[in-house]
Amino acid sequence: MKAKNTIILIAIILGFALKAVSDNYADSLYQVIHSEKSDLERMHAMALLAGDILPSDMDSVYVLLDLSAALANLYDHPVERAAWLNIAGNYNWYAGNRDSAMVNYHIVYALDADDILNRRAAAAINLASLYQSAGEIDSARYFYDSAISIFTELGDEAGLAHANYSLGVFYNRRNNYELALRHIRSALEYREQEGDPFHLMHTYVLMGNIYLGLERADKALEYYKKTLELAEENPNHPMVSTLYNNFVSYYTNHAPDHDLARQYAEKGIQVAVETNRKDILFTLYSNLGILYTDKGMYEDAIEWFGKANEFEEVVTPELIAASRFNQGRLYRKLNQYQKARNFLQEAIDYATTSGSRKWLSYAHNQLFLIDSITGNHFQAIAHLQESVRQRDSIWQKERMDRINELEIIYETEKKEAENRLLRESNILKEQVIRNQKTLVILSISASLLLMLFLVSIWISRRRIQSQKMELELLHQNILDKQMEITAKNDLLNQKNRELEELVATKDKFFSIISHDLKGPFNSLLGFLNILAEDKGSLDDEKKNMIIRNLQQISKRTFEMLANLLEWASIQRKRIVSNPEQTFVRSLIQECLVVLNYNIEKKEHEVINEVDHLLAVMVDPRLLRSILINLINNAVKFTYRGGEISISAKMDDDPGLLKICVSDNGMGIPADKIDTLFDLGTGYRQAGTEKESGTGLGLITIKELVDLMGGRIEVTSKPDEGSTFCIILPAERA
Repeated sequence: MKAKNTIILIAIILGFALKAVSDNYADSLYQVIHSEKSDLERMHAMALLAGDILPSDMDSVYVLLDLSAALANLYDHPVERAAWLNIAGNYNWYAGNRDSAMVNYHIVYALDADDILNRRAAAAINLASLYQSAGEIDSARYFYDSAISIFTELGDEAGLAHANYSLGVFYNRRNNYELALRHIRSALEYREQEGDPFHLMHTYVLMGNIYLGLERADKALEYYKKTLELAEENPNHPMVSTLYNNFVSYYTNHAPDHDLARQYAEKGIQVAVETNRKDILFTLYSNLGILYTDKGMYEDAIEWFGKANEFEEVVTPELIAASRFNQGRLYRKLNQYQKARNFLQEAIDYATTSGSRKWLSYAHNQLFLIDSITGNHFQAIAHLQESVRQRDSIWQKERMDRINELEIIYETEKKEAENRLLRESNILKEQVIRNQKTLVILSISASLLLMLFLVSIWISRRRIQSQKMELELLHQNILDKQMEITAKNDLLNQKNRELEELVATKDKFFSIISHDLKGPFNSLLGFLNILAEDKGSLDDEKKNMIIRNLQQISKRTFEMLANLLEWASIQRKRIVSNPEQTFVRSLIQECLVVLNYNIEKKEHEVINEVDHLLAVMVDPRLLRSILINLINNAVKFTYRGGEISISAKMDDDPGLLKICVSDNGMGIPADKIDTLFDLGTGYRQAGTEKESGTGLGLITIKELVDLMGGRIEVTSKPDEGSTFCIILPAERA
């Protein structure tokens, strides 16, 4: 053993090179190793010492585990064997040998001994984490649940807190935020009682991340600030750089404050550099790129994104996809569309590799904007459709995850209720057994005890009846829970039906647009071919006629695409109503200036009857779009030399503004008025001079009026004219 002692001494020196020997626990193990105790006790001390110095000195750990390897085969000493196997698993995990670590933990978990339940639970937690990192979700969930059961059986509150924290991480990564919150709250309650800053900082950061997932930014900030208070007292904690990164993301994406975001980024970079956290540096540099992009400081943004790109080898494809998307967005803002396309295509490639539908949707949406700007309209529509498809897939996945989450909650509550029923049933059975024994004893006793026996039976029956009522009440509570879950499922089904209706509406919309676009483009191509091939044989009159046709077709096509983009913005809820002081007559005059060419062309007389002083609180941008469409329709469907009048009045009592556009034009059949605002089935009619339309103008008007909380009224008679009135909630300015 002297040779072994020499090797052990070398290992101990290596193991304590960065650790003070004054550590009482390590010092006691050191004394056992060099004592005259049995080989079993000394090897066990070596294994425990190896676990104590992990992962600071991997070489010494390897030597200690090698010298105590015989413990792995001591089947009649489960405590020592389980300890060695768990520590060996930890060593293999840190060394990157995950398959070997799994084997170690599986052996421990399979051991059948009452005095190693705590080590079996620890092995279950580690197995769950390994399966989770390997993407085997069902296996991970099984071992997490097993660890919870074992720690519950042991009454180990610290173990339960650790298991619940791990489950919180598990469900947070799967975006099951309600389940994550349930488990992390259980862990937080214990850890706040213990007051251990190391574990509390991890827990507070996770709580903040979960609340961000639940779109509760205020609660997220509350827990980030709690972590920051602890970080000031524990500046060397490994979560400090992550915390600063979370603040940068929060003040960049959730509550924009560029100055605060930059300050936290500088702190995070300093800590990440000191601790060599390249993954955190990548995220911090990327967030700074986003920050400076939003501030319009594009050169600085390019510089920070360039620094982030240097650390791509240490992060996941999903994070690279996010960075590529933001760089593509940056170059789009710089109008460098080819560079933007390259970055966005790379974002799509990385998002496809990682299975991230979110970044696929975002990247295709940016390409849609670029193609719309550069005139690649068909390609733009294809990108828009792909973006919507990916977004719809995300919604479907979230819906299925939510259903699965509800099922897990239901099964968990059901299992807890069944366990309570089982425990109470066992209590009843034990009471019956005791009562039977009492009956036998009383039957042999003297008649003097007979009355006491009868009283005891009566009391016992009352107690059983009371417990039966409690069981019935518990059963009713379970039924109520089932009804609540059924109601939630009905709500999810309703949302699904609404989604199907929305998709059907979009399909109709794109069908109409694709049909209406073919005609103008065919005409354009035909006239252009004539100019290109027969220009030598055409006289000036024919050339002018072709040019006028090209102008009219291009104008109609532009109006169609403008309606398309405005309708798409409304559907994506990118337009909001922002009321401000608006002089109605002046706004109408602006609209008439925009439409003046068409008005003068058809020699119409337009009468603006609105009071000069009428000022109200409405969104002028939305109201201008509504009025331009309404007046343009009046111009289109009124015969040459006709009259158009525009009036407005304010009813202060209910707070309503009514604006009417009237004409003496061709009018609308009575049976067609109800279909004016229906996509796909709406009434479409050429103008008095064969002016064509997309059918989207009135639909867009209806969407904008609904957005402003108003309504539309239509009165019309064929050959007499039409009146379109919009009634909007408003206050005098």
